[in-house]
Amino acid sequence: MAERVSVFPVDPGLVLGSIGTHGTDPGRLVDADDGGDRVRLRVQLAVECLPVRYRDVIELRYYGRLSYREIGRWCDCDASTALRRERAALAELRRLIVCLSL
Repeated sequence: MAERVSVFPVDPGLVLGSIGTHGTDPGRLVDADDGGDRVRLRVQLAVECLPVRYRDVIELRYYGRLSYREIGRWCDCDASTALRRERAALAELRRLIVCLSL
């Protein structure tokens, strides 16, 4: 089986804005010395750790900027299922980012 590679660029601002920082000072998330590269890599790693059905929804919604209806067509589900998957994916991303010490 071939390794699945994302076709979308990582934009941690879009994802982090959706999952929230839960009281974390956003200035702490980006180290001035690395220009945000560390944050991008950790967000990318967290997204890659998601189950495929969640990862697809996150990539299509935040990186591809598709509507829930379009995501549903892409993932062969209805728009409400795409929305539920996004909510579950964001909850999992919150957990993963904490585990990755972001």
